[in-house]
Amino acid sequence: MKSNLIILGVNHAYQLVSRDCQPAVYRAFFDRVNPDLIGIQRTPEKYARMDLQEYAYEQKEIILPYALEKSVPIFPFDWNASSNDQLLAYGINDSDQPAFFRGENSLKKFTFFSNLQEDFFYSERKEVIKQNNEWIQTKSSGEKDFARRLFQYRTYMQAMSIKSIVDSHPGKTILIIVEHKHKVDIESILSNNASMEIIQPSKFGYPTNEEISQHKEVNDAYAVCSFNILGLQANHEIDMKWVEENLDTLREHDYTSEVKLLEVKLELLKGTITDTEAIKRYIELEKGLNYYQRFTYTGVKDKSRIDSYFDPFGNLSVKNRLRVELGKSFYNIKQQDKVQVLKEEILSMSSLTIFQEKQLEAYWNMYISTV
Repeated sequence: MKSNLIILGVNHAYQLVSRDCQPAVYRAFFDRVNPDLIGIQRTPEKYARMDLQEYAYEQKEIILPYALEKSVPIFPFDWNASSNDQLLAYGINDSDQPAFFRGENSLKKFTFFSNLQEDFFYSERKEVIKQNNEWIQTKSSGEKDFARRLFQYRTYMQAMSIKSIVDSHPGKTILIIVEHKHKVDIESILSNNASMEIIQPSKFGYPTNEEISQHKEVNDAYAVCSFNILGLQANHEIDMKWVEENLDTLREHDYTSEVKLLEVKLELLKGTITDTEAIKRYIELEKGLNYYQRFTYTGVKDKSRIDSYFDPFGNLSVKNRLRVELGKSFYNIKQQDKVQVLKEEILSMSSLTIFQEKQLEAYWNMYISTV
């Protein structure tokens, strides 16, 4: 009996910038597929420790909670080079570990999206498939070809792992969630396997507005607002109307200082208030802030760091993050002396480790003040 194999290609964390790919769409789509099991892109060893990719929002915040609620088994299927091999190729023995600070040339950069052109079935587009195939087939010179070669081998091993899952579950409906660049090659590798029928996700159709609405959660709105308003995505394209709708959800849920801070920052991004007006509102808001209040969603995996995968200051308290935003606005109106005072306040009044202090200094120079 053949198994049905559905491979959904995704762009990690894209669920936080796109109305069409929002978390509720995934939950509604999973209901349509009604899988007997779900495969996620993580090595078995790391999955066993619940060590998930920090930027793979769909895994920790969408797939795992859904599977737990519906009692759907999860199977990891990824592969990675050994620590020694990574050290030879990258110069570090764990490619999951970000550098001291995430810069343009570091292996783990901050996550943001330069454009919002993807739809839910993006990985099935002919032009996307062509683009991915061209990248896979285009060799680079010398050592620079390592990334492409490793990608190909990794994809092949992913396919073999998926094949093993299918062979162990004959006649079942198996949903695989994988980074979209791997999808087509995996399907090509498994295309002649007689034990499975590969079905394109689009065959199940895009969920209706009613289905999507039934699967919306308040925590989605916190994550969407944090990613777009506080993260580096704020410097790029934002679906303002959709982000505003998510902020409305938070206002209705609990109009806290966290939400008010997001509100002021979004108005700045929209251009409906000036930096001078924002400063007044930030200062007023700071008066009622509990020093230990934290953001509901930060994306922080390693709490020994000051950053998250999308925000240089993601692990700061709400009060200290407000000081960061104050610093940005004071810098914009050329009051550099006040910018420095705010930085010193964060450093002197926070229980930051030396490592976190150094990161704060580095990111402050990169994103707040160039002086």
